[in-house]
Amino acid sequence: MPKEALHDVETMLNLVHSAIRNMRLNMKSMNGNVTLDKAIKLENRINELRDKLKNAHYQRLEDSAYSAQAGVFFMDYITRLEKIGDHIFNVNEAIAGKKLKTHTDELTR
Repeated sequence: MPKEALHDVETMLNLVHSAIRNMRLNMKSMNGNVTLDKAIKLENRINELRDKLKNAHYQRLEDSAYSAQAGVFFMDYITRLEKIGDHIFNVNEAIAGKKLKTHTDELTR
């Protein structure tokens, strides 16, 4: 896998790690007032990065920057990390005692 793709995976890992840190802070505040603003922003950033990296993946395939097999591994990493982000957001919703239809519901109120 080219260095650029490895850097992309690292960027996604770092963003998911930020979401985990935010979730842990929310868990410490369970008895207090937990807002979902930061969790929503992180979840949206994770989704936006997934979309951006998916486009970069297709471009790398077109440019023959890596093999189809390496591309499958790359997309598997990105997809699974995004799914972890979804689970983290679900935990944040449970901590806050709110279930949002979309992540932007809370920000538009």
